[in-house]
Amino acid sequence: MKQLSLLFATSMSFYGMGLIMITQIYIYKSWVLIKDNDSLDSLRLTFWEKLPYIFAPVGILIFLNIFLLGYHPVNTPPFLLWLALVLILSTVSLTGLMWGRWQSRITFEHHRTGSPLLAKLIETHWIRVLLVASYVLVMFIASAITFAKK
Repeated sequence: MKQLSLLFATSMSFYGMGLIMITQIYIYKSWVLIKDNDSLDSLRLTFWEKLPYIFAPVGILIFLNIFLLGYHPVNTPPFLLWLALVLILSTVSLTGLMWGRWQSRITFEHHRTGSPLLAKLIETHWIRVLLVASYVLVMFIASAITFAKK
């Protein structure tokens, strides 16, 4: 059960990486390209409605990380699990403080393609991408160590 929990958390982290890359590379960049304001508002609202598909896996990952801290495979280095938890909590915190607020303002205040706030979101979102990528790497290393020592 312990190894399965670690493996599931690691695979879920890759799912999160895919979501964050799609958001960075395609979604935000498409907001800049669409010139029709009604289409842009519709697209952003659709994006906003799909956020539970992002929040649910993140919630599961946080729960799994906390679970694994107390109930992890013997071979799994606990410091990696602590580091992973710090990374995911940092990502969630910064999202709430910065990127999530900016996304909300952009959507519900109807910012247009030339919006400085949209440019700021796209320029700084790479920080979130790096945090998520670091989380994935830490979970992958934890899994690799755990399963290599079996």
